Amino acid sequence: MIGRTILLFGPAMVLAAACGSDVPDSPPRPLPDDCSNPAVRDALGDQSAGHKTLRVRARIATNAAGELAVPTSRPMFDMVTLNAHFAAANIQFLLVDVEKLPPDDALYDIPYGASPLCGGDLSSLSDDAIPILYVNTIDFGNGNMYGGKGNHCGAMMTVYTSYAMFGDLHGDFSDPETLTHEIGHVLGLSHTHECYENADYPEDPKLNGDLVADTPYDPGPVGDSLLSCAGGALPGQCTMDANSCAVDCADGSTPDVRNFMSYFQGCRSHFSAGQAVLMRCDVEKVHPGARCENRWAEGFGEEWEGSPAFDDGYKSWHIADVDGDKKADAILHYVDSAPVAWEVALSNGTSFDQGSVWSADHGVSADGAVGDVDGDGKADAIAVSEEGTWSVARSTGTSFAEPSIWVEQLPGGYPYRRPLAADVNGDGKADAVSFDDEAGRWSVALSTGTSFSTPAPWIEGFGAGSAGQFLADVDGDGKADAISFSGDDMFTPRYFLHVARSTGSSFEPPTLWFERQGRTEDVDMLFADIDKDGKADAIRYLQWIAAWYVNLSTGTSFAEGYGAAGGLGQGIWFPGFEDQAFGAAGDVDGDGKADLVAFDWRKAVWTTNLCR
Repeated sequence: MIGRTILLFGPAMVLAAACGSDVPDSPPRPLPDDCSNPAVRDALGDQSAGHKTLRVRARIATNAAGELAVPTSRPMFDMVTLNAHFAAANIQFLLVDVEKLPPDDALYDIPYGASPLCGGDLSSLSDDAIPILYVNTIDFGNGNMYGGKGNHCGAMMTVYTSYAMFGDLHGDFSDPETLTHEIGHVLGLSHTHECYENADYPEDPKLNGDLVADTPYDPGPVGDSLLSCAGGALPGQCTMDANSCAVDCADGSTPDVRNFMSYFQGCRSHFSAGQAVLMRCDVEKVHPGARCENRWAEGFGEEWEGSPAFDDGYKSWHIADVDGDKKADAILHYVDSAPVAWEVALSNGTSFDQGSVWSADHGVSADGAVGDVDGDGKADAIAVSEEGTWSVARSTGTSFAEPSIWVEQLPGGYPYRRPLAADVNGDGKADAVSFDDEAGRWSVALSTGTSFSTPAPWIEGFGAGSAGQFLADVDGDGKADAISFSGDDMFTPRYFLHVARSTGSSFEPPTLWFERQGRTEDVDMLFADIDKDGKADAIRYLQWIAAWYVNLSTGTSFAEGYGAAGGLGQGIWFPGFEDQAFGAAGDVDGDGKADLVAFDWRKAVWTTNLCR
């Protein structure tokens, strides 16, 4: 019986078989207790067990001159590729870290035969996540310096980029086929042409080569030197039309040129069902420390299927602590059905409990907001009518009490922007704030604990026509400040964050806190205290690539940003961008630091950047 050993060859880490033969009449050796054994594979690779999320840590090599191998945005974009290509296997990826490595020319340009992910300085990165090392070049020993390598320790990718991916989505991607191919190796897959001339398992010929029964016999493409089970190399036998992906093999075989684990570049687009099962098995056997249980709720909000958008006044959703246990809960406000309802799914610190109705018939045809208006530590439900009537249903900790009108003639609906509620004077009670988009007027009605006082303008001419308006304590003085998110999308798109600090009785003239290249479209701008320093930070969630960036507050500005998460909130119907989740932030586990939350309302799935 032939044994299997690890060998580096060409653009990937692959499996090779050593020479050998069975003694006639000797009993077959038992299959190993790993995912190469179909029995083990079927038991651990069960697709009905639900989705599997794997954490990814990206490391970017730097040379002695300080040059990065790839931009820091590359790993974020690459999660789009991986989550799209592995969706059929019910595997998703969550990027949890992007690190610029110290200058090291030996990591920037990888010499022939080197494998820094296995047994090298970076081998420990595979202990709790899937590492991807981005480098400038890899010497494959055949004149090729670009591509990737992958094995059970992780993947290495070079600078080769694709700037047009998934239709209109343009970005700095790795080559999508190569990236997916290498991560396939990380999750236990061999090439479809693996050892194609030798029978490893005479008792089950379908497992020969790549150990997967439903991948056809693959003699590989002409021009490639393929691995021989008996040692040495074999020439490829097939030619392929790059336009039609039609294949012609000298021996008459018909390999699957569209399989990601083949060498038929330009046509690869899927994994087989058998490969999906093997990868799922590998997740359980080889990468248990990378698994991330980050679904905090499933089914909460399923009635929203096919409903209008969130920002048109029909419904709203929020993350806030409504029961006073210091953990933010999930809240839904339905206003386009009878009866109107506020539903709450309380956080238990590791997930959201089953949702329940906390209030009915509160806020018919009204916009919704939440905030602790009476200062008891529990967020209350606020409904704002088109006429400017603000009614409040206080939280009892288990429900919202009967609503009462707290102020009238404070516009909060169309043509005004969404109502805002936050503590702007620092007395511990959330106040009512209305923004007039045409005049840039911010009007404030302070909370007395039982009502909102007579509204008064706190600033005018600030944020007119802006893309978003927010209230958050960004300077850490206990008073929520006014924030405007605006942009210039004409030629070189740029976006701006201006802040008007609260004095407790007015908003000061605004100052520019951050400016960066980028569009304001398809962006959820959020503000929450990520680092537990008492100052709200700026969080930018790009829906179209499910990427999250954080700019920490210094107290006078927002610092340079960093990638906080990638792939969180990406839908499985890519590349149709209409299915992306909406983003929010709040301290859902009660540790004092705000967490990232994505709500995929089409599937009623709530995910976070937290793993349990």
